[in-house]
Amino acid sequence: MKRSIYEIFLIFPCAMDTIDVIKGFGDAFILFLFPLIGLAIESRLPRRTGYWIMGISFILVIPIFTPWHYIFPYAYRTLLLILFSTAFAMTLQSPSRKKSKTAFSVGLTIVLFLGLGFMQLVNLLIGRKTVEKTWRIKNYNVEYAADQGFTGQPVMRYELNQYGFLPIFVRNVESVTENDTMTSCTIHFPVNKMLFNKCNGSLERIP
Repeated sequence: MKRSIYEIFLIFPCAMDTIDVIKGFGDAFILFLFPLIGLAIESRLPRRTGYWIMGISFILVIPIFTPWHYIFPYAYRTLLLILFSTAFAMTLQSPSRKKSKTAFSVGLTIVLFLGLGFMQLVNLLIGRKTVEKTWRIKNYNVEYAADQGFTGQPVMRYELNQYGFLPIFVRNVESVTENDTMTSCTIHFPVNKMLFNKCNGSLERIP
């Protein structure tokens, strides 16, 4: 059955959202370890300490729901692994889990490994972004990145990122596709009205 153009435009954003979700879960593959880590620390973790670790980890993870992210690689994955491992360890301390906690932890690890492993495989098929070069200019940085799909040539982009009030946070404010920059030094970011010179590494605002 043929779909109308209107229906296709309605479906497309949903499909893109699904791809973003799959990418997110694929990047979180390491989280399949949290049941085993929780099992390992369960007998040594005081509940008061566990609550503190969970609280601090949760607060540090909150920026994941905003456009901002940490400048440290794998920061969110590490924080989520700590949060989930601690929460799981405290769950195992329940009297009802005394007998079955090992089998439950191993079984959950296997399920997560298969589920997140599948997401990771799909993530690799969808494509990956590789940063080729980075320029740091005052409160901004510019990344030259290759967005490689499953097949074909990568799409080369210049991405303008802005640092937050705390310089451990950064957000992407604009991205432009490379367009005949082999013979030109300048890259124009029209939304933010900024001009980047890749030859001397300068960034200036234009009227």
